[in-house]
Amino acid sequence: MQQIVQPVAPRVIVVQPQQMLVLLDDTPTATVCKYCNKSIITNVKYKSGSAAWGMCCLLTVLGLVCGFCLIPFCVRGFKDAHHSCPYCHKHLGIYTRK
Repeated sequence: MQQIVQPVAPRVIVVQPQQMLVLLDDTPTATVCKYCNKSIITNVKYKSGSAAWGMCCLLTVLGLVCGFCLIPFCVRGFKDAHHSCPYCHKHLGIYTRK
Protein backbone atom coordinates (compact mmCIF):
# COMPACT_ATOMS: atom_id res chain seq x y z
CA MET A 1 0.00 0.00 0.00
CA GLN A 2 1.39 3.31 -1.01
CA GLN A 3 0.64 6.59 0.82
CA ILE A 4 0.14 9.81 -1.05
CA VAL A 5 1.84 12.83 0.49
CA GLN A 6 0.38 16.17 -0.42
CA PRO A 7 2.67 19.22 -0.27
CA VAL A 8 1.72 21.78 2.34
CA ALA A 9 2.44 25.46 1.81
CA PRO A 10 4.58 27.01 4.55
CA ARG A 11 2.67 29.10 7.05
CA VAL A 12 3.81 32.72 7.33
CA ILE A 13 3.25 34.51 10.61
CA VAL A 14 3.61 38.29 10.63
CA VAL A 15 4.30 39.91 13.99
CA GLN A 16 3.65 43.62 14.17
CA PRO A 17 5.24 45.62 16.98
CA GLN A 18 2.86 47.13 19.49
CA GLN A 19 2.94 50.88 20.00
CA MET A 20 3.91 51.52 23.61
CA LEU A 21 2.26 54.43 25.35
CA VAL A 22 4.95 56.26 27.28
CA LEU A 23 3.99 59.16 29.50
CA LEU A 24 6.51 61.93 29.07
CA ASP A 25 7.65 63.75 32.18
CA ASP A 26 9.67 66.92 32.68
CA THR A 27 12.89 64.86 32.81
CA PRO A 28 14.57 62.68 30.14
CA THR A 29 12.51 59.53 29.68
CA ALA A 30 13.50 56.01 28.54
CA THR A 31 11.40 54.94 25.55
CA VAL A 32 11.58 53.54 22.01
CA CYS A 33 11.67 56.15 19.25
CA LYS A 34 8.61 55.76 17.01
CA TYR A 35 10.60 57.01 14.00
CA CYS A 36 13.93 55.11 14.14
CA ASN A 37 12.78 52.28 16.51
CA LYS A 38 15.84 52.59 18.75
CA SER A 39 15.75 52.27 22.52
CA ILE A 40 16.59 55.78 23.74
CA ILE A 41 16.58 58.26 26.57
CA THR A 42 14.97 61.42 25.23
CA ASN A 43 16.70 64.77 24.87
CA VAL A 44 14.75 67.51 26.64
CA LYS A 45 14.64 71.22 25.83
CA TYR A 46 12.76 73.51 28.18
CA LYS A 47 10.68 76.30 26.67
CA SER A 48 8.42 78.84 28.33
CA GLY A 49 4.80 77.85 28.09
CA SER A 50 1.45 78.88 29.49
CA ALA A 51 2.49 78.27 33.11
CA ALA A 52 5.38 80.75 32.84
CA TRP A 53 3.21 83.35 31.12
CA GLY A 54 0.40 82.85 33.63
CA MET A 55 2.73 83.31 36.60
CA CYS A 56 4.27 86.38 34.94
CA CYS A 57 0.81 87.93 34.55
CA LEU A 58 -0.09 87.07 38.14
CA LEU A 59 3.10 88.65 39.50
CA THR A 60 2.45 91.75 37.37
CA VAL A 61 -1.10 92.06 38.74
CA LEU A 62 0.29 91.75 42.26
CA GLY A 63 2.55 94.74 41.58
CA LEU A 64 5.89 92.98 41.03
CA VAL A 65 6.78 94.74 37.78
CA CYS A 66 10.41 95.72 38.42
CA GLY A 67 11.79 92.57 36.84
CA PHE A 68 10.32 90.18 39.41
CA CYS A 69 7.55 89.24 36.98
CA LEU A 70 10.26 87.77 34.70
CA ILE A 71 11.40 85.18 37.26
CA PRO A 72 9.08 82.42 35.90
CA PHE A 73 10.97 82.56 32.57
CA CYS A 74 14.20 81.61 34.40
CA VAL A 75 12.77 78.77 36.53
CA ARG A 76 12.67 75.32 34.88
CA GLY A 77 9.65 74.37 36.98
CA PHE A 78 7.48 76.79 34.98
CA LYS A 79 8.67 75.65 31.53
CA ASP A 80 7.30 72.96 29.20
CA ALA A 81 9.56 70.00 28.36
CA HIS A 82 9.99 69.26 24.63
CA HIS A 83 11.25 65.67 24.06
CA SER A 84 13.23 64.56 21.00
CA CYS A 85 15.23 61.51 19.85
CA PRO A 86 19.02 61.82 20.30
CA TYR A 87 19.64 59.76 17.11
CA CYS A 88 17.16 60.95 14.48
CA HIS A 89 16.37 64.29 16.23
CA LYS A 90 12.62 63.92 15.59
CA HIS A 91 10.18 65.58 17.98
CA LEU A 92 8.50 62.95 20.22
CA GLY A 93 6.20 65.02 22.40
CA ILE A 94 5.70 67.80 24.94
CA TYR A 95 5.17 67.68 28.68
CA THR A 96 3.00 70.73 29.35
CA ARG A 97 2.83 72.42 32.76
CA LYS A 98 -0.64 72.94 34.08
